Amino acid sequence: MIQPTIDHYPAHPTLDLFPQLNRYTYRMQFGVDAPDWDPTRLKKYWIDPAAVGADPATIFRYKVIGRDPITADYFCTFLELPASIAATVNLPGLHSYKPYVPAPTLAEMQCDATNDFPASTIPYNVDLLSTMDQATQILKEIGGTEIKDNSDEFGGPCHIVWNGETRRPYLVRWNNDWQQVSLLIKDKYKAGVDAPGAWNLTSGSPIWIPAQRVDTSSQDPRPPVATPVRDLMLNEKLITQLFQPPIIVRTDMAGVYNPVSQDLLNEIAALKAQIAALQAGK
Repeated sequence: MIQPTIDHYPAHPTLDLFPQLNRYTYRMQFGVDAPDWDPTRLKKYWIDPAAVGADPATIFRYKVIGRDPITADYFCTFLELPASIAATVNLPGLHSYKPYVPAPTLAEMQCDATNDFPASTIPYNVDLLSTMDQATQILKEIGGTEIKDNSDEFGGPCHIVWNGETRRPYLVRWNNDWQQVSLLIKDKYKAGVDAPGAWNLTSGSPIWIPAQRVDTSSQDPRPPVATPVRDLMLNEKLITQLFQPPIIVRTDMAGVYNPVSQDLLNEIAALKAQIAALQAGK
């Protein structure tokens, strides 16, 4: 814990136990975007690492800086939160879902020579490929009845060389018609991988309808969850100034918020020197 060597300083972030996060710093720290803003909760910009992985019902107690609603004076108080809240943020804005890009494939389409065309080899269209797990999931989601591997669709002089590729051009039967699984997945992820939505099954083929997501955080007048702070040191005092955030004043230093006389400062300096001399003589 390093104390600033100036006569006064802002309480935040100087006393904060945890850093303030935004969507950029959250993504940099955790490698994923923060969840969508939850309007049922207060904004919250910090995470307590000790609460991550704890029983969600465990209560964590913090010292925070509050403000009297009548006098507007700042004061130190306590805040209790369950681990489920202490371990998570509620940042303004919406989650950004990763674009869906199928993994590349080494599969090839090889065609033998014919009277009209020479032999040829071309990359297989990766947009037609899906895994059996994906096909099974799509089957469940749209209420399909059957899965088929459509690898033999071409026939004739052309055939697929898989070169270690395990995905296949799976189809699912839906309403007595075959649907390309990979194209349904592409449609489902058009707003990003795992973006919320639902299937519309009332038309000729399943259509994914992305959920309407609205960020109302800018309209929320409630203050955010207070950030936990460390204990004040013996030479620190919390003060309130009109139209200013909370300020910490060093009581052992003269300044605009602490007009200590020079004589008193000289006495404090002399006392410190005496203590240092005594400690050095031990």
